[in-house]
Amino acid sequence: MKYSLSEEDQINVTMMMSKGKTNIYTKKYYVNIIPKFEIISVYFPQIVEQGAEAHFIVTIQNNLDKSESFTLLVNGEQVTTNLNALGPGINRIVFKVIPSINPYDFSKKSFIFELKDGSNNPIARYYYEIQLELSSFNLIVFYVLPVLIPICIALIYKNKEVKHRLLRR
Repeated sequence: MKYSLSEEDQINVTMMMSKGKTNIYTKKYYVNIIPKFEIISVYFPQIVEQGAEAHFIVTIQNNLDKSESFTLLVNGEQVTTNLNALGPGINRIVFKVIPSINPYDFSKKSFIFELKDGSNNPIARYYYEIQLELSSFNLIVFYVLPVLIPICIALIYKNKEVKHRLLRR
C-alpha cells in the first residue's frame, strides 16, 4: 500500500494486490483532510466616518465536535469579542473598533487582525487599511461653528456700536 499527501489537503492511497510480479487488483482512494476551522467570510470596511465604529466580522466554520477557545489579536493586543468560544458549526465573530476620535485626523489607519485557536496556533491573519471621512456632525461642530461664533460675536458688538451712535444723534 502506498500513500502520498498532496498540497490540497488530500491523501492519495493506492492499494495493490499482487502475486509475484503480477498485479491482481489495484485501487486508488482519495481521502480529503478536513481542517479544524474554515473561514467562510471576512468583512471590514474601507471607509469610516470620524468617531464611528468599524466592525470586523469573521464567519468561521468549526469542524470539530466540541467547542474550541480562540483569541483575537488586533495590532498585537488581545481583545474581547462577542464570543468566548467557537461552537461546532458556523460561528460569527464580531469586534468593534473606533479608528479615531480626533475630528481633524484624516489619515489612513491600519489594522492587523490575528485569529488563533486555543493552542495558540494561527487560524488566520488579515491586514486592513481604513480611510477616515469627515462626518456632517464634525463638519458643523468643529469646522463651521468655530468660524461662525467669532463672526457673530463681532457682528453683535458692531451692531450695538452702530445703535449706540444712532441713539446719540
